[in-house]
Order: sequence, then structure tokens, then C-alpha cells
Amino acid sequence: MKLVVSLCAVAIAALSQAAGLAPVDAAEESGTLAVSLAPGAMFNVQDINGDVSIRSGPVFSVRYRKHGSTDLAGVRVLSEQRSGETRVCVRYPTDDGTGCNGDYISHDHSDVAVDFIVTVPAYTRVAANSVNGNVDVRTSGFVTAETVNGALAVDAASADSLRTVNGELVATLHDPRPTGWLRAESVNGAITIRMAGSAHVRAEVLNGDIHAFGLPVRRPEYGPGAKVDGQFGSGGLSLVLKTVNGSIRVDPI
Repeated sequence: MKLVVSLCAVAIAALSQAAGLAPVDAAEESGTLAVSLAPGAMFNVQDINGDVSIRSGPVFSVRYRKHGSTDLAGVRVLSEQRSGETRVCVRYPTDDGTGCNGDYISHDHSDVAVDFIVTVPAYTRVAANSVNGNVDVRTSGFVTAETVNGALAVDAASADSLRTVNGELVATLHDPRPTGWLRAESVNGAITIRMAGSAHVRAEVLNGDIHAFGLPVRRPEYGPGAKVDGQFGSGGLSLVLKTVNGSIRVDPI
């Protein structure tokens, strides 16, 4: 009987792969962290393998979903309270330390992913990070966000640093600061910024095009590449935008 069950499982997995279906995780665990956020404090989430989704809402809530075929219990979801900050992180069995300050080493021996679904009060400053996963932040506050392998989407009042390596970066800024910087960078992915107000734009691509408020684009006489360095409106945020393989677009809302 065990042999028959095993053969059936193998057959189902093979059929799923042949049909192009994603493999079904062997285990899943969901939970909610009992953590608070002081008024005016920043929320900081540090994921490693998984997606991060953050929204504005009336109640602060941090939910997570662990899924994978290896040991779920060995992967810890931690929280720390600091002066002016609530931090949430993921630690794998091979990581050093016991808290969010411990060194991240590797999760090569674990396929467990942790997805976060977070609700923060209005105007909360948010820092959202992942290594392998998408980051999607839609709040009325100020955002810093980064991922390595994944897409980055932000819809917020303003931001100061948005980075991805392998993925598209899309940001909408409804109330950007009148001064200061926003650095948005990718390596393999397009960058799209939609914003209110005026801005000074410094944009650079190697393999791609630039469309920024209709500002003139400079291209080398020989070889690839394009640059923009110009002002849209008067004053405003300074945008520094860079990607290697992808196009850059900046439009008013």
C-alpha cells in the first residue's frame, strides 16, 4: 500500500510539472505576530525568501505565511521593539544570533518561504526588504524598499530609496517632498515613476530608453546608453534613476 501511494504521489507531481503547474508545498503555517507600533514609530520588515505586502489600515497587524517542503518550525519569524522602530525579520537555522540583528548566512538547505501581509496606520514610515520575493507597499506614508530577485511596487506619499536587481520597479508618489532625493535603481528591469509636483531628473540607462516629462535625452554617438539631466517645473524632489537593462519613464500624475 505504501508503495502504491508513493507511486501515485510521484505520478501526480510528474503530471503537474508536465502541465506547467507550480508544485504544491508539502507544508504551510500561518500566524499573526503579537507586536505593537508606537505612534510615530517606523515599521521595518526584513524578509529573505518570500513576498512582502504592506497596506494602510485602521489597525496595525502583521500576518505571515510560511510554506515549503522542509522543516517549517526551524524558520523563525521574529519581532523587536526599538526606540522609534518596530522591526520584524525572518531567521533560518543557519543564521547567527537570536534576534533581528543576527547575521543572515544562508537558507540554501531550506526551501521555506515566508510571505508577510501587513497593515500599518496612516502616515507610518515603512522600510520593506526582501531577497527573493516581490515587495508591494501601498500606504499614505514615507517608504524605503528593496529586493534582489523580485518586482518592487510602491504607492505612497513619498520615498527616498527604491532598489531592485532583477525585477521591475514601479512607484507612484502622491505628495513628494519639496526638497531631498529619491534614488531608484534596478539592474535588470524597467523603472516607472509617476509623481505629483516638480522634480529635477537625473536618469541613466545602458540598454533601454528614457522618457521623463518630455525632457531632452542625450545619447552617445557610438554604442548604447541614454541620459537625462533636466528640470521639470520649479524646485522639487531630485530624482536619481539608474538601470542597466530596461527603460526609465517619469510621468506626472
